[in-house]
Amino acid sequence: MVSRLELIEAARGARPLDLAITNVNLVNVFTCEIYPADIGIYGDRVALVGPAGAYQLEAKATYDGSCKWAAPGF
Repeated sequence: MVSRLELIEAARGARPLDLAITNVNLVNVFTCEIYPADIGIYGDRVALVGPAGAYQLEAKATYDGSCKWAAPGF
């Protein structure tokens, strides 16, 4: 399990992510909107979610999520 400090450092870019999922179609289950997003994973946690291309993600592994979908809770 990662500490809260490690997770914050990974979200800020001070520590490399374990996995970056780029250009995924993110479903906002509250507004029913779908938009391209990047997701950063550190350890067993989601460290960040943001608009596609908004952040320079440094990660040990990168997965191209084009034509894939992500929704919270599923």
